[in-house]
Amino acid sequence: MPDPFSIAGGALSLTSTLIKVHQEHARDPKSAPGLADIMRTIPGAVFEATGRIVAEVDKLEKDCAKAGLDPRETLDALKTDKGFWLGKRRRVIDNFTIRVTAIEHELAVLFDDLVAISNCSESEAVIAKGYGEALELKRALRKGTDPELPIGAIIHNLRDYAQQLRADVGDLGKKKS
Repeated sequence: MPDPFSIAGGALSLTSTLIKVHQEHARDPKSAPGLADIMRTIPGAVFEATGRIVAEVDKLEKDCAKAGLDPRETLDALKTDKGFWLGKRRRVIDNFTIRVTAIEHELAVLFDDLVAISNCSESEAVIAKGYGEALELKRALRKGTDPELPIGAIIHNLRDYAQQLRADVGDLGKKKS
């Protein structure tokens, strides 16, 4: 089972990258970091974090397949199967929720970090709008990882959220036409 703290490393690397940008500019007070400086650091950190998240989702999916878990079944349905009580299957099922929660938390932290970055623009309207968008994304994420869903759908949804976040951040550097 993965260490939830290692999964959370993505958000920590984004935050630490932003702290480094700030520290570099703090050495020279006349060159405070502008939003453009900060925005340049985001895609690489988010690509790294989402790459780790997608890799963890892929590993979760492989572990479930290797344990013979039917991706069309919910956790409750899998637990009522007599095969649940076999050692490996039980460990995978028991750890499924822990792993999904850790991945879900990592995505939520990334949503929050990206909203916090808009704070650098000192635009309350942007911050409020960004917070509202992050809140919607987190609600959708919670809905997409509901334990009542089949485990295959949960895995699919986690991968989609990570890939969408990666795509959205990639679009930050593109000029609007």
